[in-house]
Amino acid sequence: LIGVIALVSLISFSQARKVKKYPPVVAFRKGIGNHHFKHNYLALEQTKYLFQVRLAIKRALGSIKQNIIIAVCVCVATFAMMFSVILYGCCGEKQNGIKKMTGFEMSDITIDITHSISGEKLKKELLKRPEVRKVNLTHTYINVALGDLDVLAMVYPDYKEVENINFYEGRMPIYDNEIGITGALAKNLGKEIGEYIELQYGDYCGTYLITGITQSMINNGTTLYFTEESVKMINPSYQSNELGVYFNEGVDKKAFIASLKEEYGQSVEDMRKQSEDSSMSQEERIKAKSEAKIAALMSSYGIDSMDYAIMVDGKLIKGSSKNFGIYNITDMEEYVQTNIGAYIQGINWGCKMIIAVSAIVVIIIIVMLIKASITRQRMELGIYKSMGYTTVQLMLQIAMSIMPAVCVGTIIGISTALCVSASILSVAFSVIGITQMMIDVSVIQVVLLAMSIIGLSFVTTLVSSYKIKEISVYEQARSEER
Repeated sequence: LIGVIALVSLISFSQARKVKKYPPVVAFRKGIGNHHFKHNYLALEQTKYLFQVRLAIKRALGSIKQNIIIAVCVCVATFAMMFSVILYGCCGEKQNGIKKMTGFEMSDITIDITHSISGEKLKKELLKRPEVRKVNLTHTYINVALGDLDVLAMVYPDYKEVENINFYEGRMPIYDNEIGITGALAKNLGKEIGEYIELQYGDYCGTYLITGITQSMINNGTTLYFTEESVKMINPSYQSNELGVYFNEGVDKKAFIASLKEEYGQSVEDMRKQSEDSSMSQEERIKAKSEAKIAALMSSYGIDSMDYAIMVDGKLIKGSSKNFGIYNITDMEEYVQTNIGAYIQGINWGCKMIIAVSAIVVIIIIVMLIKASITRQRMELGIYKSMGYTTVQLMLQIAMSIMPAVCVGTIIGISTALCVSASILSVAFSVIGITQMMIDVSVIQVVLLAMSIIGLSFVTTLVSSYKIKEISVYEQARSEER
């Protein structure tokens, strides 16, 4: 009897030990287990660390279709965001891309001088001022004949001094027989670097070697670039009459321009405006109109100097052109804003709207997928709760399970945008003469965008998965009984 009891007990205990192999999840499944005969690379039995991460990866591998949808959506949204960031970098507040595309040098201010003052002398005097970083004898526009075309040409004494003109093929012109050309004009003429073009200015002709190709928004992108020595081959009397002034940081432009007018006299343009002011006295109006007339003659006929004297009611009013050393002063930032500021503002707002809409789309898609996933896995999540998992732990599991898809989509979207944005923008801006768009984006901007998208997706998933708190183990058990 004792032997039988011992044998039955031994058999009973040996069979009862199998209960240890049935975790609660199998019990809730009524004995149905997961049969997987391949090697388990994410085994949990012996795991002591990163338990939550392993469960998240398992959940991700079990929701391949959902993660593919998330990756594709994030990729498209990221591409749109990165493209907008690149476009905003070109046309944003600093307008670095716009400056490189204009085709002319963008100093802080430009000073057009009259024939009564020497450009070199004024340059040396301006360089002595503490506000000034650099002064260049800068571009002058002339029109030259290129076969049947009337082409705008720009002249710079030294292209090594310019900061906004970039030759994306070849090099800048240096010698007196060399010239730079825009990509749009080169394409129109069928010319390449190393070939020659023949130009005519008045009765003079000259043959020039193309050394570099750049781009310009001026004259629909059909522009030539001379050095001061090379332009004198077809225009021997050429003389630069414009200065580009570059300021140090924190300089008040208006105060600097006011000091220039105080030292060198009112500009010709200012005198024209003052002559129309009706609030002045008779003597002031006569003087202003006389000087405006001199300004007009100097501007139209290139007169170097003039004197005038007028007798009015026994009083002699006199003056001379010595007061007109400056023809005009232009704030280049205001000049750009006046001409294309509205377009730039529209592009900037468009970029911001695209970024905002893309972010909203990512949020909506993640919210919809996570809610559907929770509804579909309600029983499984209830089982996890019965095993002691808290709502926060399950929320983190779900959030971490979609992070690989979000990261892959973000990387692909950003990489694609960086690779193709320049080509897309070049095609879009080709109507104004741009042949090779120069994007201006920093590594910091790329990293911040990637982190923002990943962070937004993670937070959205956490918030969406808070619905797990409503899942009750008791309700799940009752629903199974029914």
